[in-house]
Amino acid sequence: MAGQGRTIFVTTHYMDEAENCNRLVMIYHGTMIAMGSPEEMKTKVMKHEILEIVMPHAETWLDKISKLEPIKETALFGVNIHAVAYDAEKAIFELKKLFEKEGLAGYSVNKIKASLEDVFVSLIEDYDAEHKEK
Repeated sequence: MAGQGRTIFVTTHYMDEAENCNRLVMIYHGTMIAMGSPEEMKTKVMKHEILEIVMPHAETWLDKISKLEPIKETALFGVNIHAVAYDAEKAIFELKKLFEKEGLAGYSVNKIKASLEDVFVSLIEDYDAEHKEK
């Protein structure tokens, strides 16, 4: 139907489904927090860089990683950690320093393209921080 020029409205909580849409509106607490194509969301709306951290027992590291200065926030993404970084290179350096200090082996840290899930989580964190202060 969309191929025939019809507008289709889809509502979903699943960002992998939203990837198939031409344009998106992200709504949080009844407020529109972003609008654009999936690609615009991941490249223009997302203001920070994403690191994927693969490591054993990732869930036990969330708090330590989130306290590093170049890290804005962390979230479990499956069994891995996605860390939103103010500066990816600085964050990678600090992560490696932390893991060395803690004697951790068998990890990898890579800069990746943001997913729509990363974008949404980052936007709601910003929204909550902004509205908490008021």
